[in-house]
Amino acid sequence: MLRALRMLGAWEAATSGYVLRSLLAASLALWLGFQLHLDSPFSAASTVLLLIHPLQGAVVGKGFHRALGTLVGLAVALVLTSLFAQQMLLFILGIGVWLGLCVGAMTVFRHYQATAAVVAGYTVCLALGPAIVAPQQ
Repeated sequence: MLRALRMLGAWEAATSGYVLRSLLAASLALWLGFQLHLDSPFSAASTVLLLIHPLQGAVVGKGFHRALGTLVGLAVALVLTSLFAQQMLLFILGIGVWLGLCVGAMTVFRHYQATAAVVAGYTVCLALGPAIVAPQQ
């Protein structure tokens, strides 16, 4: 109990403001996702929570690398679809190779560059996952 009280002592007014702003931003993103009838409105809130940081420059850096990773992932998804749309085995192998490259890049890069590699990898999976499950659609 005493340890928990000591941890509460580390809580400051600036910390409260940061936490409240973050929760408000995530709630607003979730509400907007529901209002826009997105397929997965929670992804808007999770994006906000992934990007929050007490320093504004860090948020800009994280956001830029996340957008860069998304664009690279979408480009790779288009290339894989155009090359292997009718050959499921090569399609799945291509996704596997891309994920391996992204994991390798993630271990080499640091900080926000590693984030871009991770986002590029899972963007391909999110974009092409339905094509693997139901290729005729």
